[in-house]
Amino acid sequence: MMKAKKIKIVTKKVTDQFSLNDRIAVFITEKLGTMSMVYGAIVFILFWMFVGYETYQDPYPFSLLLLIINIVTILLLPLIMVGQNLVNREEKIRADEARNATMTSYENILMILECLERDDRELLYQTKVLNTLLTAAGQDPKKVRSELKI
Repeated sequence: MMKAKKIKIVTKKVTDQFSLNDRIAVFITEKLGTMSMVYGAIVFILFWMFVGYETYQDPYPFSLLLLIINIVTILLLPLIMVGQNLVNREEKIRADEARNATMTSYENILMILECLERDDRELLYQTKVLNTLLTAAGQDPKKVRSELKI
């Protein structure tokens, strides 16, 4: 008899193995990737533009604001990319585990189907043998079947 394969699920928590720098990158990536951060940036920029225009500290075209935004952008873009790569490691491991579980299930289903086909052939053989024995004994197999209500 064939034996079914067990599905191995070894969920590795990659984030537990991250260094301090990796954890900081993931934290910043998760916090900056929210709509509240977008709304906060819009409010900050509008506030800066309003105050700078009214006080003449940073008049139009807001050179200091553009400098600050460019510096923040230059610092955060690589950091966000690093964070995304770190987050994707765990997702890749989960995807690999899901694929392995699916393939194991598929192989088990094929094995079950083979067993069912073998059992079906055996039942057909036994039915033919019983019909032959009933006929040889002078019994009508259809009548016996109807009497048994099968």
